[in-house]
Amino acid sequence: MSKVTFAPGGDAGWHQHSGPVWVVVASGSLTYYEGDDPSCTGVVYPQGSAFMDPGNHTHTARNEGSENLVIYMVFMTPEGGATRIDAPAPGNCPF
Repeated sequence: MSKVTFAPGGDAGWHQHSGPVWVVVASGSLTYYEGDDPSCTGVVYPQGSAFMDPGNHTHTARNEGSENLVIYMVFMTPEGGATRIDAPAPGNCPF
């Protein structure tokens, strides 16, 4: 399990996980982008929400709000699996 804080304007960078990850938004608001979404439409998860990232696909998370974003992540990676695998920008988003 990890706790991560993003300042306003901060982002996670494009990456993958080697297994599922539960994400809980403790404060602020998280905007989640899929690397294979040609429209680059973010999904907003406000404070108090949770979601599961299934892993093994490129995505990023951004703090597009005006306050700190704090999330908790529970990694369900296979033994020896990576909690984070950096990935190149897929080119579907302007950032």
